[in-house]
Amino acid sequence: MPNLSICIITKNECDNLKICLERIKALGCEIVVVDTGSSDNSKKIASAVTPCVYDFVWCDDFSAARNFAIQKAANDWILFLDSDEFVDAFDMPKLLEQLQAMPASIGHIHIKSLYENNGQTMSSTEPIARLFSRKLYHFEGRIHEQIVPLDASTEPDYFDAPVYVTHVGYQGNEAVSYTHLTLPTKRIVYIYVVCVFLKKKKEDMSLIHILRRMNEARTRSK
Repeated sequence: MPNLSICIITKNECDNLKICLERIKALGCEIVVVDTGSSDNSKKIASAVTPCVYDFVWCDDFSAARNFAIQKAANDWILFLDSDEFVDAFDMPKLLEQLQAMPASIGHIHIKSLYENNGQTMSSTEPIARLFSRKLYHFEGRIHEQIVPLDASTEPDYFDAPVYVTHVGYQGNEAVSYTHLTLPTKRIVYIYVVCVFLKKKKEDMSLIHILRRMNEARTRSK
């Protein structure tokens, strides 16, 4: 078994979760699913694929949920996926070579997001940091969670991992990809969505998706 755990945070996305798990179960990795309060069949579906299914009481803290999943993982290397992200290609031999050659680096995976624009399905592909060693990194940030070194004096390097994923969470939404906004506009929109999230004071999966993607794009724009 590879020294790699795939961690998934989910809530009430049983249909997507089923596809997500089907795409990765043959990889031979440990799969850790953390459920933040589903009322559908998410936990049942996850338990059919992996014994590592855990409950986490949502506390308005993205990093807390992700770090909880890391604690439950048995392996050193951690790859995070969302339940609406489906692996299209995964070159395990090449990835294992990279992990051995760059043990202190953070891996970008390639995420293609599908969205609607004028009635047509569009896509935007971005490299997003999702792969790292838990011996060296964890998450910080209640809303805009980021992978940060445990040793604050460390400056991480990055590499492109041979992992290609399609994100379907925006499908059916008439929206312009956040990637194409100018940086000042990104900052304004980001602040607005954070304020809405805090005002609602509850877990809203649509806002969670927006915040996560906006933060990932915002971090790369710095």
